[in-house]
Amino acid sequence: MSGSHAPKRRKRDEQRPPLRIRWSALVLPGLGLLAVIALIWIAAQAMRMLSPAGASVSVPSFVGMRYAGAQGIAVKSRLSLHVVARKPDYHAPKDSVVGQLPAAGEHVREGRVIDVVLSDGEPLARVPNVANMSVRDATVALENAHLDVGSVGSQYDAGVPEATVLSQQPEALSQVTAGTKVDLVIAKGQPVAYAPNFVGMPISSASAAAKEANVKLEPAVQLPIAPSAPPKGIIVAQDPPAGQQMRPNETITLQVSGGALPTPIPSPGFPSPGASQPGQAAPNVGSQAPSPAPSPTARGLRVSVALPESPQPVRTRVVIVDATGSRTLFDQNTRGGTTISFDITVTGAATLQTYVGDQLVNSTPL
Repeated sequence: MSGSHAPKRRKRDEQRPPLRIRWSALVLPGLGLLAVIALIWIAAQAMRMLSPAGASVSVPSFVGMRYAGAQGIAVKSRLSLHVVARKPDYHAPKDSVVGQLPAAGEHVREGRVIDVVLSDGEPLARVPNVANMSVRDATVALENAHLDVGSVGSQYDAGVPEATVLSQQPEALSQVTAGTKVDLVIAKGQPVAYAPNFVGMPISSASAAAKEANVKLEPAVQLPIAPSAPPKGIIVAQDPPAGQQMRPNETITLQVSGGALPTPIPSPGFPSPGASQPGQAAPNVGSQAPSPAPSPTARGLRVSVALPESPQPVRTRVVIVDATGSRTLFDQNTRGGTTISFDITVTGAATLQTYVGDQLVNSTPL
């Protein structure tokens, strides 16, 4: 019986299909598990790298400290400093902290690096050359160079236009701290001078009077001897006349009297008029001879003349006439409208005459 059943079992074994293992069912879940594990590891590493290590500390205020002192404070706070920039600053000394990040009071982990900005001190500026500029242009040039105008002095200079810069301090092209004041000296122009009155003065006194009035004289013109002329050496005319405004470097020319003709002396070989002739009766001894006429008296005067106004410049003359003759005090083309004064010396009766063109417009007895 046992032999009859053995073949049947063999037949069933031959008919059973072979066992097949599906590798995809095992690999895919494994790969998914590995991916999850990798993501967790990466996240852990990122958290470790991004999260500062150590305890939390409060960031001190470093602004206003010198860098060396700020470093000491940072070490005590278990922090470190890193200089990221420098910049000029008008108020902070050189190497002082003027900025920081993170800001003071923020909480960070120990070992955190604090970025700081240091001061380079006050910026420097190069002084521009403002000589021969006007005050306005010099001010603009200094402001563009981050400098200011300091004190402004002045001095006379006939060769430079008024309000032109003559000198500066500090000197041009020197380096100074920005905001420094630059002192200027500007031209004030030639001082106004008026021709003094030399007429009637001895020529020996003219040099001293010219020096006192700050004017220069040309060599005097000696006039020839003339009838009724003032004594020799007396100034009788000048150009420009007294009271006229002097131009820069203008000089004054003087005319000096050469003296009057000598008084004629009667010749001894001829009888003088009125003397008795032979055969004529002698004049009565008791009769009085006529007394000579008194000599005119010289006197000094100060006169003022109002020049008539004219729409166009016209020749205007002021003439003085006295016992010595006539002389011109003023002669030039002018529009008039001003008053001029003269210090003069006249002899005897005198008249002050004003001419416009060739027409007498005023005659004033003195």
